[in-house]
Amino acid sequence: MKVNTVMKRAVISISQAATFGEALAQLCDQRVGTLPVLDTEGRLVGVVSLREALKIVLPDIVESMQDLDFVEDFGAVETAPIEEGLHRRPVQELMEPPLSVDQDAGLIGSYTYMRQHQLSDVPVVDPSGHLVGIASWVDVGVGYLRGRLRADASR
Repeated sequence: MKVNTVMKRAVISISQAATFGEALAQLCDQRVGTLPVLDTEGRLVGVVSLREALKIVLPDIVESMQDLDFVEDFGAVETAPIEEGLHRRPVQELMEPPLSVDQDAGLIGSYTYMRQHQLSDVPVVDPSGHLVGIASWVDVGVGYLRGRLRADASR
């Protein structure tokens, strides 16, 4: 079974001409964890992930402290606005590399690639690099298991 049989075809994406603030707004408004960044031709040039966006906007203390269990209330840290300069920075400066799988990739290969790169979602591209979908590890895992269950039932 191929990844293009289980991927989502309606993908929220953003232009490489956008700002980081616009990318953050899309992540929040659309409730997605991976936001593909596209060039003017619709080719994947990068991604903004919620995980990495949080690393950028969270105060340095959160990343530097080993054990935060003792902190009961972060107070003003939780309500402080995001640094103004970050909003205006081009998304191209802060996006991650365009990790993706080809639309004809198999499910086991896609799952392995996602595990190898610690991805919860992976953009799916056609041979020319145009975004055609996005697959989560749930999409890939469920697709694989359904295929196996069908194979078991036909025995």
